[in-house]
Amino acid sequence: MIDIPGYRVEKLLSETASSLVCCGRRITDGRPVVIKTVRRPHAASSEVMRLWHEANILGQLADIGGVAHCLECARTSDGRVALVLEFVRGQPVISLLRQAIGPAESELTTTDHEAGAAAALERTLVMPETTAPLPDGSFPPGSTRGLDVIIVLDLALAIAKVLAQLHERGIVHKDVKPHNVLQLRSRR
Repeated sequence: MIDIPGYRVEKLLSETASSLVCCGRRITDGRPVVIKTVRRPHAASSEVMRLWHEANILGQLADIGGVAHCLECARTSDGRVALVLEFVRGQPVISLLRQAIGPAESELTTTDHEAGAAAALERTLVMPETTAPLPDGSFPPGSTRGLDVIIVLDLALAIAKVLAQLHERGIVHKDVKPHNVLQLRSRR
């Protein structure tokens, strides 16, 4: 696990070949935070620069709702660059998909990033075979419930608004997918 002065790291959330993402708390006030750092103490300069670039971009987006705010750039006790981000309470959209249509159908296995989130969402959410509910609100055995069209449209509109604001500033989010989008419960 990583150690950052002023923060208590509580749990590893994810790790990739180049980064670690953990949740924790700021020691002074107990505020929940997310901490992202390069994976290795002596990471390649390109990995460190990518993290600094991300911090710079997030700093430019402090006035945009729908984007987690960067609270500070810090250093781990072993010298790694770390971003300290606000902790946003929410449910990943992938969880909504799993609840609505089951885990097998909601898994997005595409590795083609060029296909993008729109194609993945279209493949997953547009379900012509979705069965209408029975008069009592239940669904026939073996049917696929699907997501309410209003929920899908609200999510799509919210995502599009945030992406439009990013694009107006010349920023392209390269990893929009149901795993990386939260349906908010409340901030902070």
